[in-house]
Amino acid sequence: MDVNSSTEKHNEQVDIGFLVKILKATLIRMVIIGLICGGAAGAFRYFTTTPTYTSTITYYVNAVSTRASDGESVVTPGSTSAARDLAETFTQVITSSIVTEDVLNLHLADTAQYGDTYKNFTREQLRAMVSVSVDTQVLTINVTHADPVIAHEVAKAFERVVPGKLDYCVGIQTATGEEAYESVAKRMDSAELDRSPSGRGSTTFAFLGFILGAGLIYIVAFLRALFDNTVYTEEDLKPYFTTPVIGQIPTWSNENSKDEKKKKARKQKKSAPSDYVKGDGVSSSSRDYTGRLLSKKTPFAIAEAFKLLRTNLCYTTKGETCAVFGVTSAYVGAGKSILIANTAVSFAEMGKKVLLLDGDLRCPVQHRVFGLDPKTYGLSEVLAGVCRDDALAIRPSGYENLDVVTSGRIPPNPAELLASAKMRSFIEEAKKKYDVIVIDLPPICEVTDAGILSDVITGYAFVIRAAYSDRRLVGMAVETMESLGGSVIGFILNDVDIKSGDYYKNKYYASGNYKYGKYGKYGRYSQYGRYSKYSKYSKYSKYSKYGKYGSYGNYGYQRKVGDYRYGYSDEELSEQNLEKSEEVNDTSAES
Repeated sequence: MDVNSSTEKHNEQVDIGFLVKILKATLIRMVIIGLICGGAAGAFRYFTTTPTYTSTITYYVNAVSTRASDGESVVTPGSTSAARDLAETFTQVITSSIVTEDVLNLHLADTAQYGDTYKNFTREQLRAMVSVSVDTQVLTINVTHADPVIAHEVAKAFERVVPGKLDYCVGIQTATGEEAYESVAKRMDSAELDRSPSGRGSTTFAFLGFILGAGLIYIVAFLRALFDNTVYTEEDLKPYFTTPVIGQIPTWSNENSKDEKKKKARKQKKSAPSDYVKGDGVSSSSRDYTGRLLSKKTPFAIAEAFKLLRTNLCYTTKGETCAVFGVTSAYVGAGKSILIANTAVSFAEMGKKVLLLDGDLRCPVQHRVFGLDPKTYGLSEVLAGVCRDDALAIRPSGYENLDVVTSGRIPPNPAELLASAKMRSFIEEAKKKYDVIVIDLPPICEVTDAGILSDVITGYAFVIRAAYSDRRLVGMAVETMESLGGSVIGFILNDVDIKSGDYYKNKYYASGNYKYGKYGKYGRYSQYGRYSKYSKYSKYSKYSKYGKYGSYGNYGYQRKVGDYRYGYSDEELSEQNLEKSEEVNDTSAES
């Protein structure tokens, strides 16, 4: 399975619907950020730009021709094309030295108080004040300055100089007096004093700032969606895997309120900080499973989801009398332990006789899920030979038809115990008494324990947490399992948000420590988002205390706590009375 090539192929498939859905999901944010950027740009332009005033003069340009008899140039109205070409030429003449020199030398008798300022103008400054435009035969001269009086007087000077200079350039020199002849340029509007400032451009800047801000947010959202490898829905898996999704479990909150959980987490952090923290930000030894098992109070959607998962698993038994299902995940935090416990309960409710094994000998949970004493015999004691009678390790769960074998005390060699012949014989004996055996296994990308049992397991189910698990890590886990000879029967998508059917609204809007959706806040996994400091993209800092890259397992991510690997810290072992059993150590060493 070439996950990388599939990703490249998938990323090229961007259609209009994809763009529109991102727009819908980010529209409010785009408007808010756009308004902020627009207001900032407009304010910056307003306070950093000096207002200007403009006086305008307009002329109507006629064509000229030469008399054949005496060679004199005369105005000949009516030739629009020739007049337009002449007006284009005049735009260069007006800003040339032949005009600007006369304007600079002209006295401003009406505004003597501005005379000195005006006389200090250079030709370059004067040209910078003047702009000339042409519309067919209409020639427009604009004079702009920060002082409205100066702009007006300079425009009046141009108004007096320009007609004569334009006539001179085309050879009209026969008239006497300023208006005694028909000029090539007829004045339409005279220069007037401008009393309304312009030139700040704050409105334009505000609009451009709005477009820039909104566009930037959209581009960021588009790129995140395009290159995001987080699994949110079943559709995120279909293009990359042939393995089907056999179950989708909706988000299911604990009976405890959010405030109580936060208070308990803070108390735990202050009183006994753990060396091993699970994916929900709470130590594995203090996580609350109250109300998380199926019961009459369970929401209908949750119960039906587990029934559908149960049905799909029944169709993957390959005709075996007693199917053995192994449930694992790529990394911690997917919620596999409570999911597999409820799957076992669902099978038991159907009338099947079910045995649930806690095969996670490094970090067991099932004894806490079912409220069983961790100090009694468990799977580790059976496999190590400490418990001579296997029946002593099998305990009732409190649910009819469901028995549980807890992990027992933490052994120093869990992989060796799971790989032993005793484990095979234990499962074979159990298959004679039960209809279904379900094994809770450690994450496959962290330790190889799950793959060790591939020869006795009917099929593996991978738990993927919606809006949390990375598709590439899932692919890596599947490849690892297949390389170990395991049969992957399907994915179980956990913690699916069913309140909103829109994929992109789920993806970006549902919640978020980025205030942007499930990129950073995943319910009780709020501190462990894909781009948070606890993720794969932060050098596996979620597991930073535990190894080279912060995680541990067959990829070289291991940590040591005493003689333990991937398990509880010393504080947690003491907390649960799961102290290291010397008897197990000695016996397992001999075996």
